[in-house]
Amino acid sequence: MNRCMPGCCPPRPCCVVGCPYVVTRCMPTCRPARPCCVPSCPNVGDTRIGVGNYAGQDFAMDVVNNDVIGGRGRAHIAVNNGAGRDNRGRVFENGIYGANADVEIAGGNYGGRDNYAEVFRNNVRGGDYGNQVRVGGGNYAGQDNRARVFCNNVDDAVGDVDIGMRNGAGRNNYMDVYNNNVQGGRGGARVGTDNYGGRDNDGRVAGNYTRRD
Repeated sequence: MNRCMPGCCPPRPCCVVGCPYVVTRCMPTCRPARPCCVPSCPNVGDTRIGVGNYAGQDFAMDVVNNDVIGGRGRAHIAVNNGAGRDNRGRVFENGIYGANADVEIAGGNYGGRDNYAEVFRNNVRGGDYGNQVRVGGGNYAGQDNRARVFCNNVDDAVGDVDIGMRNGAGRNNYMDVYNNNVQGGRGGARVGTDNYGGRDNDGRVAGNYTRRD
């Protein structure tokens, strides 16, 4: 998967492996306390976007169109957000490319009453040996959990890939996990597994595609 994306141009490189527009040298101002975050930057640590937010009552957030490129730490987008009552989130069109540690998108979010989540059209490409990719996993609601995890793509991941996995609810769990793609790379792939509801568990897992090397 070394072809540039269709919209690739010098001001907005697509950042796939081999892209001719990607800057590979650190910026002059790069410091450990303020890394420049270009690929191969030695000062890059964990990257966290839309992470660790909380509301005592209701919380709602869209996490949209963010890209994480390369790096030496974990990359987390829309992870570990919570609400004392209802938590609503839409996480879509984000990309993580060439991360060398664990990758997580829309995971570990919590609603004390209900949790609503839509996780779609996110892309993860490449990575180093042993890193795990989790998309739309580990979310929980005290009462009802309603989630749609669809049209996400994971290409050439070296470690295990989990999509729509280990979500739960104290009462009813409703899950749609469909049209997700996992291609290339090594390790296991689990799609739409190990979800649970304290009372009812209703799920649809359809049209997902997996091909591992």
